[in-house]
Amino acid sequence: MNRYSYAFLIVVSGSCLLWFPWLHAATGDDAPQPPQATITCSVLEAHMNPDLDISAAVFHQRNKDEAARFSVLLKEHTDAPVEFQTNDGTWHKGSVARLKSSFGRGLLLFASSSAQLKEKDIFVLKFE
Repeated sequence: MNRYSYAFLIVVSGSCLLWFPWLHAATGDDAPQPPQATITCSVLEAHMNPDLDISAAVFHQRNKDEAARFSVLLKEHTDAPVEFQTNDGTWHKGSVARLKSSFGRGLLLFASSSAQLKEKDIFVLKFE
């Protein structure tokens, strides 16, 4: 073998020693899990009917840079049960729907006896 073959062999061996442990860790049980399906949202409109014990909130994502992720989450979870956290830290149950007629907007339905949301309120939405 010439000196270039030895150099090549050393480089390949070094690369294997550096990359194989990383690849193994990324595919093992301790691999990082995908982030939970939560997103911070802002209320655009809120309506309540206490006689029917129902509230509705039209909302969108709080941060513009999360618009694409918000869109995917809404499409995947339309008419699905969700939980949302209000400013006081309490989690509430509800249902979410994507508003097809209004780009980038969702509709949150929940019991009006459980929570109060008003225009410009910020909440965290967790998709189940």
